[in-house]
Amino acid sequence: MSAPSKPANPFAMKARAKTEGSDYTPPPAGSHPAALVAVVDLGTHTDVYNGEAKTARQIYLVWELLGEQREDGQNHLIGQRYTLSSHSKASFRLMLEGWRGRGFADNEDFNFPEGWVGKNCLANVTHETSSGGKEYAKLKAIAPLPKMMEKSCPKPSYPVICWSFASDDELPDVSHLPYVFGVPVKDKVEASKEWKETYLTKPMGNGKQRPDPDRPLADDGETQPKEEEIPF
Repeated sequence: MSAPSKPANPFAMKARAKTEGSDYTPPPAGSHPAALVAVVDLGTHTDVYNGEAKTARQIYLVWELLGEQREDGQNHLIGQRYTLSSHSKASFRLMLEGWRGRGFADNEDFNFPEGWVGKNCLANVTHETSSGGKEYAKLKAIAPLPKMMEKSCPKPSYPVICWSFASDDELPDVSHLPYVFGVPVKDKVEASKEWKETYLTKPMGNGKQRPDPDRPLADDGETQPKEEEIPF
């Protein structure tokens, strides 16, 4: 009779060969032609800011700066986390209104932005300094791309991703995306309420199996300069 298998250590952490913070080079400041290359549903999280806890559904958008290359030859990426809210003062809504150049009407649908993925724009990037003295890039605003620039604008080089918990598909490879306040995107998704309570038990399309819920937890340590403000 074989010995019972030893349960996985729930406190084990996977080793990382290199963290994002060790080789992080911020994208250049200024206005850049860009394309939205990733929309990832992060799920529901509770964050504490200035002593106040807020629970909200979050979404992560990543733009590729077209023609602005890193030392490795790949184009720079810049991401922004938003609360998924249609409130008139919500950062997510204000960004979309600035991008399309007009506000949303009271009777206009405000849906998950699949139609925006791959769309070109102008990304206004600024540089700021964290409390630890490290320089980081911050997405200040998104504006429409002038028509005269459309024809000469390069195509995105990264794969286009649009994923939400409503999808029957497995979370795609997001390892190339910038971290969310020091946390890899995959780890952030897997820390959500939806991943823990719903997604792992939901049937998948194409007969695929869900990821193993007993896999070791990932390290949530900060590895990228943290922004001073959390955009609620």
